[in-house]
Amino acid sequence: MTLINAKELRDNLAQYTIVDLRSKREYDTAHILGAVSLPAGDAPFKTTIGPPDVATWASSLGRCGITHDTPLVVYDDGASGRAVARFWYVAKYYGHSNVFILNGGFGAALGMLPTSTDAPQVTPAIYTPVLTLGYILDLRGAMDNYGKATFLDVRSPEEYAGTELRGNPRGGHIPGAILAVMDNFFADAPGQSFADPKKLAQTMANLGMRKSDFIITY
Repeated sequence: MTLINAKELRDNLAQYTIVDLRSKREYDTAHILGAVSLPAGDAPFKTTIGPPDVATWASSLGRCGITHDTPLVVYDDGASGRAVARFWYVAKYYGHSNVFILNGGFGAALGMLPTSTDAPQVTPAIYTPVLTLGYILDLRGAMDNYGKATFLDVRSPEEYAGTELRGNPRGGHIPGAILAVMDNFFADAPGQSFADPKKLAQTMANLGMRKSDFIITY
């Protein structure tokens, strides 16, 4: 299970450390009671290429009182799901198995969970990452699997076509890659971080994907 809804979290609140990935301004205005602040726009997330380095990740979570074994629930504003998706993926890459996403973000928590404007007292901890293969590939790993995996390009159609560079030295896409626009995977209804499971399944089917396929996204 990756997603947890607000009612499930409310009923099991004492079991988790809650991480607020919104801006510090939003956090200070109101947040889920007991949540620690780790803004997605700051380290260890503010990067354009690949995951944050292991030392930055470990120190950032350790300052929040989080260890490698701490059960986590993360949330953002619920508008796009990108911040929580990135956190979840990087956490998995660094071996943090017990991490969940609050479906619908902070908006889904309102009226269901207690909120506060005060930051909790935190005792710093030592976070020890355990690198887990299979979540993130470097360029060499991608090249080694070219011809074996299906590459999904989740950028915009303009970037895929090469008409918009967005700072890249060259336009276009990896030969053979399939365009799979990222927005198709995120929420299209209030109270959700990601698209409905039936829609997700249909999106993947439309792309010709099966659960057994080896997929590399970029």
